[in-house]
Amino acid sequence: MSEVIDLNALVPQSVTIKIGDPAREIEILPPRTGDLLRMSSVGKQLQDVDKLSAEEIDNLEAELTAVVYKIIPALENQPLASTQLFKLVEIISSMATPPKTKELQDRGINAETPKANP
Repeated sequence: MSEVIDLNALVPQSVTIKIGDPAREIEILPPRTGDLLRMSSVGKQLQDVDKLSAEEIDNLEAELTAVVYKIIPALENQPLASTQLFKLVEIISSMATPPKTKELQDRGINAETPKANP
């Protein structure tokens, strides 16, 4: 009998955050692949921040904020501090990683880890 792969186990769970004054709880639903790719693209551009002008940095931050607002529409009128923005990016990115992969990463196991000989 062949192995059965449970694709339901790969679906990320929603996450609830608290933000605002007065604080309100907002549920973050799993992001769409296109939104993740756009967020990742902006993130990669921000990694070379030393090579960017102030205007380019501002534009990339605005683009990243727009992606976060698209993923979490309830935040659209909520101004975000940069620390909040980057924490949201971290939360959203972690939702794209299947739970078992996170567990392996926590143990220091990745694709380059040599397999034990049986």
